[in-house]
Amino acid sequence: MELILLFRPNRKSREYRIIGGGEPVMGPTIKNKRRQIVWHQLAKNTKSAEFHCLLRPKRLENRGQRKLMQLPKPSADVHISSALSGLTTTDDCPKTPTIGSKPAFSDQDLAQGARLDLSCTATVTTKNLPLKLYYLTPTFSIILCTSNSPSPELITDVFPEREVDCFTVTHIDIDCTVRGSSEGADMTFYPRQCYFRREVAGGSLIRRIQFSVARLRREDFGAHVFCETVSFTPGDTHRPQLRAWLSSSVNIVRFTMAPQIAKLYFNEDSQTWVCVAMGYPLPKKAGMSLRRSSTIQLGRQLGLYVTDVNSTQPRLLHQNLLPRSTEINSTYVTQMHFNPPFPLPGGLRNGTAVIRCAIEDAYRDLTTHISVGLPHDEPILRQPTRGTAGSGVFHDCTMIMEAQTYIRQVSLHRVTETEWLRYDITVA
Repeated sequence: MELILLFRPNRKSREYRIIGGGEPVMGPTIKNKRRQIVWHQLAKNTKSAEFHCLLRPKRLENRGQRKLMQLPKPSADVHISSALSGLTTTDDCPKTPTIGSKPAFSDQDLAQGARLDLSCTATVTTKNLPLKLYYLTPTFSIILCTSNSPSPELITDVFPEREVDCFTVTHIDIDCTVRGSSEGADMTFYPRQCYFRREVAGGSLIRRIQFSVARLRREDFGAHVFCETVSFTPGDTHRPQLRAWLSSSVNIVRFTMAPQIAKLYFNEDSQTWVCVAMGYPLPKKAGMSLRRSSTIQLGRQLGLYVTDVNSTQPRLLHQNLLPRSTEINSTYVTQMHFNPPFPLPGGLRNGTAVIRCAIEDAYRDLTTHISVGLPHDEPILRQPTRGTAGSGVFHDCTMIMEAQTYIRQVSLHRVTETEWLRYDITVA
């Protein structure tokens, strides 16, 4: 024999779905048979639904059966209960959090200096699961957790929601147990509150994290923010799949940002200047140049310098924490290097130089004192040995090439340079 539970969505429906079943467990009497059945895919609206218990002989042809088009007729071997209706069902499964912002993430009027309010809400089941909020940027990360709940007597119809503890955890945390300060973040710009409430209808437990960016700064551009219902423990082999299921959409913080210089510094080791410029939308007009120098020799050297542009966008700090891959971030940073196109023999001369980094109409000047280069009176190039009249000068020219290469001619040139002229003569 087998005992199965049937579900009919409403009286107009012509089918009875088989929720589950199995062999019944014998009760105190031979006529008392029972079976505990788990409904894995709970329906949302069941007030107008009907439930029936069906006891019937176990047959091979009924294996894998999903529904009945009509109820069987009762007999000595077939028994069916009367309809049970008017039930309100609630599931106890963790839900994917919902995340919202004010203004909306897609708001075109959002600009640097504005305030951004974020809200994350999740149903956390009767197990009172923790809720996390991630705010990840290229330079710092904030991970918020809420896992506590107030005393049951404090949750009433008059006060259905109460504020609870809100704390930060480290990037290695899994289940809101590894507390720690946020990495590189000034929390005065990021107020937060956490709340806990119980739904009057159904008694569901709900957590909410309210997180704000008091003033959008350039450090916030490109931040990835999402929420996560924590329904796993350390060592859980299914954690990656659970994180993907129980995480909200990943939203990217973008806002209008005027062109500006974020960094400008001199690298003594390579004797180059580095400038980081930002803007959204990012202007195409950007570069570095020499404004003035203290000596003619240093000015000539820096006159050879060129600007190399690197448009690679910065990676997120702890990017591995993202529950799923996201779209490519917007282009809002450009890094420029002011360097010579070829190595300068002996390096830069001693002196002072003013270098300007500009993007659109924004610029910044940096005055650099170079004290590690050659002194003014020392020649840049090593002076050749002076020969005497009638003596010879020998030069060896070595060239590496493929075996099948055909050489028609090799010539040796002498280069002569004066203050007003530079020319070469073929000498061999």
